[in-house]
Order: sequence, then C-alpha cells, then structure tokens
Amino acid sequence: MKKYFVIAMCCITMMFSACTKPEEPVNEQFLGNYSGKLVTRSTITFPWNDSESDISDMDLTMNIVAGNENNTIVANCTAYGQNFAMNGTIDNGTITFAPATITAAASEILNAALLNIIPNLSNIADASVTLTFDYTGTLLHDNLLNKDYLQLDGKTNGNLTVKIIGVPVTCPITGTSIGRVNRQ
Repeated sequence: MKKYFVIAMCCITMMFSACTKPEEPVNEQFLGNYSGKLVTRSTITFPWNDSESDISDMDLTMNIVAGNENNTIVANCTAYGQNFAMNGTIDNGTITFAPATITAAASEILNAALLNIIPNLSNIADASVTLTFDYTGTLLHDNLLNKDYLQLDGKTNGNLTVKIIGVPVTCPITGTSIGRVNRQ
C-alpha cells in the first residue's frame, strides 16, 4: 500500500510540474543591431515668427539588449553624433520607449536651409539643440528585402538655443518623427 501511495504522489507531482511552463521572454524577438533613418517634421517658434520645416533626417543606430524583466529592453543608440540609451517596455508586440534627451550642436541637427532662416546668428558654434525623443516601435518584416525592421513613430521636442547679437535666445521645438531601422 505504501508503495502505491509513493507512486501516486510521484505521478501527481509530475503532473503538476508538467503543467507549469516557464515564462518565455517576450523581449528576445527584438534583440539585435538596427540602423536606419527617421524623418522629423517640426515647428520651431522664433521670437519673430514660426517656421515649419524638416529639422533634418536623423540617422539612428540601435543595439537592443534584454532588460531586467522579460518584457523590457535597453536600446543603446547613436544619433547626431550623440550616444544615449532608451529603456523600453514591450506590450502586444510594441515597444514603448521611455523619453530620452540629447544635446548637440545646432549644426549637427538643423539642416542648412533652416540655419539660414536665423538672422544675426553671431556664432553658430554657440548654438545648441536639446531634443527629447518619445517613441514607440513595432517589429515588422519586409518581405521584399527579407529583413526584420523596427517601425518607429513618436514625438521629438526640445529647444534651440542661439545667441542673437550676443544675447542667448531659446526657441521651442515641437514635432513628430517617423521612420524605420533595419535589423542588421
């Protein structure tokens, strides 16, 4: 009788342990190196007028690694010559990135046509742009190129700080960005 009891307990234990699947990380599908281009359409509010323009195309590289949880990632990025990290949470196949901020020289970020709009700019080397990226990313597959890519969409906001006749002036930037980075 004891023998049957031990066998029954072993069977029950095996049955319950077989039902419990280990939680699979949802972040694994996003891991890897990506590169591509985003287009930013923004409005810069100057004290003398509003000017809507493409700030510039942004070349973006990302190395996405697993985060501390199964549904989190860390994207180590480079854009406009600046290195920064964006933490992301995955839900239903979409990454929601926490906002990340960079500061760079205006000449690195603003296109030449837009720089010509700024009159009396005493020294372009002193002009800087601070941008905050607030993006979501969806992993998609391009059948034609047979490549996975991350479709990025979101907001790019910040400030342009210039010196006009020696006086620093801050001009707010509000805009949207969209583009894709291909998995390498």
